[in-house]
Amino acid sequence: MGVLEVVGYINNRNSNSRKKLMYDFKDRNGSVPAHKHINGEGWVADTASVADTCYVGPNALVYGNAQLHDVVQVLDTSKVYGNAKLYDRVVVSENSKVYGNAELYDDVIITTNSKVFDNAKLYNSAKLSANSVARGESKMHNNSHLSDNKEILNDEKLYGDDTTSQDESSITL
Repeated sequence: MGVLEVVGYINNRNSNSRKKLMYDFKDRNGSVPAHKHINGEGWVADTASVADTCYVGPNALVYGNAQLHDVVQVLDTSKVYGNAKLYDRVVVSENSKVYGNAELYDDVIITTNSKVFDNAKLYNSAKLSANSVARGESKMHNNSHLSDNKEILNDEKLYGDDTTSQDESSITL
């Protein structure tokens, strides 16, 4: 986990006491201004945008320029960072990571050590689980599911009730 540093505070009887907190997200940027999210108490960098309607669990991290809107849950030791955008009922759990310019929206679940990064887009009830990866310009949507250490990359698309890519030869096992 990161390192908490209190760098000073305002203590005025006529205003709320506020501490300026710094947190090291272990991303080679050192300690940066951060706060505990109102729902879940997970750490959020002040550069990230997380709606109050989202839940950031006590061991989860959101940093960089990540944007979380609507009802998004970041659970366990999961991380969302970079320029990632998550909105409309997304769950990231069990040590999963979403980063880069990834976009997730509309009932997406990312679980069990899975990763979404680069410019990958997952939407409309897509699910990524069990150490799987979505990256590059890939797209998953319409109830598609990728699991068991598989990877979707480049400009591949996985949709419908598919559990493999349209081009099965490019799925990494």
